[in-house]
Amino acid sequence: MYVSEFFTLNEATVAMLQRMNPDFGYDGFGEVVFARTYSRFNHYLGKQESWADVVIRVVNGVFSIRKDWYVKNRIDWNESFWQDFARQFAISLFKMEWMPPGRGLWAMGTSFIYERGSMSLYNCAYTEIRGDTFAEDIEWMMDSLMLGVGVGFKPVRDVLNVTAPVGEYLYIIPDTKEGWAHAVRQRIEAFTIPGAKYPNFDFSQIRPEGVPIKGFGGLASGPAPLLKLLDFITECFKRYMSDPKYDVVRLKTDIANAVGVCVVAGNVRRSAEIAMGAIDDEVFMDLKDYKKNPDRMSIGWMSNNTAVCSKDEDFLLLDQIAKRVVVRGEPGLANQMNFAYGRIGKKKKYPSGRKDRATGLNPCGEITLEHRETCNVVETCPTRCASPEVWHNACLYATFYASTVSLLPTHQPSTNAVVNRNRRIGVSIVDGAYWIQTHGLHRVTRYLRTGYRVVRDTNKWANGEAGVPTAIKVTTIKPGGTVPKLVGGVGGIGFPTFNYTLRRMRIAANNPLVPVLVRAGVPNEPCVHDDKTLVFSFPMYQRGKPAQKVSLWEQAFNLITFQREWADNAVSNTLYFKPKWKFEGLISDNPYEPRAHLSFKAFNKNLREKIIIMREAGRGTYENDKHKLVFEGEDILLYTVNPDHEEDIIRDVLAHIAPVIKSCSFLPHSDVGAYPQMPEEGITQKQYKKLVKSIKPFDWTLFSNSDGEDERYCTGTSCEVQLGEKK
Repeated sequence: MYVSEFFTLNEATVAMLQRMNPDFGYDGFGEVVFARTYSRFNHYLGKQESWADVVIRVVNGVFSIRKDWYVKNRIDWNESFWQDFARQFAISLFKMEWMPPGRGLWAMGTSFIYERGSMSLYNCAYTEIRGDTFAEDIEWMMDSLMLGVGVGFKPVRDVLNVTAPVGEYLYIIPDTKEGWAHAVRQRIEAFTIPGAKYPNFDFSQIRPEGVPIKGFGGLASGPAPLLKLLDFITECFKRYMSDPKYDVVRLKTDIANAVGVCVVAGNVRRSAEIAMGAIDDEVFMDLKDYKKNPDRMSIGWMSNNTAVCSKDEDFLLLDQIAKRVVVRGEPGLANQMNFAYGRIGKKKKYPSGRKDRATGLNPCGEITLEHRETCNVVETCPTRCASPEVWHNACLYATFYASTVSLLPTHQPSTNAVVNRNRRIGVSIVDGAYWIQTHGLHRVTRYLRTGYRVVRDTNKWANGEAGVPTAIKVTTIKPGGTVPKLVGGVGGIGFPTFNYTLRRMRIAANNPLVPVLVRAGVPNEPCVHDDKTLVFSFPMYQRGKPAQKVSLWEQAFNLITFQREWADNAVSNTLYFKPKWKFEGLISDNPYEPRAHLSFKAFNKNLREKIIIMREAGRGTYENDKHKLVFEGEDILLYTVNPDHEEDIIRDVLAHIAPVIKSCSFLPHSDVGAYPQMPEEGITQKQYKKLVKSIKPFDWTLFSNSDGEDERYCTGTSCEVQLGEKK
């Protein structure tokens, strides 16, 4: 047991919380997200958790971790003080003035973390994949991913000695996460340890497809994804030994990406990766060029890729990022030269008094991390707070939560060694852009400066109480996944894609939530990619200036401001640019085509001739100074030139911001209707009002026996399912 001393909120506080009414955001969509993702069936209470139940579980979990630490380390525990503190902590959480990470809402206070440690509570991690520890690094990475932790990795360009295995042996894979990860390690070691035997695996102990995964939720996939991964690893090493062009960076990234694909296919909670490589490493920079590497399409989507600038001359290559971003939306930029410092532009470069030795980032780019380090990221919600003072109190509670999580060890000794030294946390902000819009940047700047001092002071108190070092860094801006949807805000410093929005949610057809939504009249249809999944459509109103009306420069300066005034880790951001080619629709005379369509008869003779040629050939593209035709699937898509596009200024924006940030990424604004069942689609105010009126109140008495189901892959507006080149 990692925790054996427990805290329980007193009956008066519990009764008060049970009487309170939660205020979920986005016209009820936030409540649905909560029910689908974070509400668990409580076998002790015999019912599905309400928001109050989750708050109580989370609070009991946090204070149990701290109490356990105090008792084991013979530190005085004042029960009366902590009950009063926990009451205010719980009220602020219930009002959603601050929020734990999604994994904290789901796992905190459960027997899983009491028995297995804190790894499943962490948002993010990072590892370097080195030649001399290749198998161990991949095992650590897979173990972390299987616990829902997003992992950044760097495929180090170094010496990797690979030899053919000698002999064979049989290994029966245990039906555990550790068993899967260790099997992968054994297969890699067969090629990286001279004279090692080749493992043949017995999969008979692995539970069959569809069986519930106890403790961590979801349904088992059966052994198929693991078998596919192990075979893939063997083929990679055989290719590496026979093909001189198959590079060591390519080998390491291929295996790391394939591990992520296996984990997602294995039906555990959502995982993510980021691959980091040198900006002057041509092999790394072209990993997502599927014309050069078509065989990577099945695995390359698993990670975002980021180019690292680690020396002065690297910044002369920023145009290498700019030209690729226009085509693929990647790679991002990481300025590793700034990782050692806190907030960029402040006199105190090392706010904790220690130089950060971080060399990598987590998948969303908001936390700087050392090899094998993890970090817990929490969110504050200033637009939910009645005043700056209330927000500052929320900062206090959020800091206390994250600081307390770092007291609970993980099951990985190498990780504990780094966490115990750095105690790194990340206190973030939801709805930063709307906060600026409503209060003014000049006021928000002042609030941020005061808030940062609150976070620092709270961490100093909380860690001092526990007798551990203060955190090396404490603040960040995370992009937000499902948690901002609960509170009705936009994650981080992002802008809403649309004001009046049709938000789609993919839910397994057998999910206990389906009867609730069907009874309420929420529009739904079968998923076009999975006949066992339904797609429900929710009307949402998102406040603030929509992203299409925000220039690339304004987004860039918001990034600089939050990196200077708030984040001593990093600022996760996606700078959206207006693409040169604007999607207009499909060329079709079919009135039943669900997406925007344009009549063939409306075009001039030259374009009609090109369309006929492309249809007959079943492929092709055509481009002139005004139009572009692209044959995709069975459709011909029409694009027109956007005279106000921002593709030509990406390099200049990069050059301006690179010296004063730690990370950034770029994406073109998504095209409305570019593929069916997009996560978000703009609608009119009239359509929005009609849909809101048509949906009846949810009958939660129909909802039971759910253990939570997270969205797979990303949770933003760009994709939720793997669609190859169309995602």
